[in-house]
Amino acid sequence: MRFLLHEQPYEQPVAAGRLVYEQDGQPTGAVESWRLTEAVDGYCFLRVDLDGRAAASGRSSLFHLTIGPQGQPERLLFQAYGPDGLVKGTVLFAADSLTVGRELAGQGRQEDELTALWFWFPATLGLGLLAGLPGDGQVDAVMLDAAAQFAPRLVTLTHQWGQPETVAVMGTEWLTRPLTLTWADQRRTIWLNQYQHPLLVERQDGLCGRETRYIRYSDVIP
Repeated sequence: MRFLLHEQPYEQPVAAGRLVYEQDGQPTGAVESWRLTEAVDGYCFLRVDLDGRAAASGRSSLFHLTIGPQGQPERLLFQAYGPDGLVKGTVLFAADSLTVGRELAGQGRQEDELTALWFWFPATLGLGLLAGLPGDGQVDAVMLDAAAQFAPRLVTLTHQWGQPETVAVMGTEWLTRPLTLTWADQRRTIWLNQYQHPLLVERQDGLCGRETRYIRYSDVIP
């Protein structure tokens, strides 16, 4: 697993995992590795490496999310590599808005400020940030569009919770609750365990990612 910022001695592991992506039962070559650690004063760090170097897209993305003591995201660092070149960026979160700054190869820095309470980044663990959505309905949300050099997009997000289901990970049955998310022409369903971590994701075209190395070290729930 690759990191934007390496773990420090004062960090304690909370959970980790590895999702493998398949299409029609065949591996795509894309793998998503992640680690969640607890730091000081109730802060946590979520590190995600979405490695698509062996996939058709050739794209890879690294994320480093700082989570505050109340479970709220405070800062996201990201880097994306692929045919379009290198993109580096940050997302800073305020009470009801966020600021996205990006550095594009050969294009300089761009900055956008958007108003929204909900946000996700393009990875299954990024979709997990929507686990707090209440009931069923629609909300305004901001996403980072991987197909457009991680430009921020304000979208109308429709969400629907399903009935509890069990998902098998490494021979263990986990009770999960599916959450279906729809925006524009996209749909994702994620199956969240009791710690609000996605163990399974499915896209509208049948692409799916399944957790294969889930480890839980602590009962901390950021």
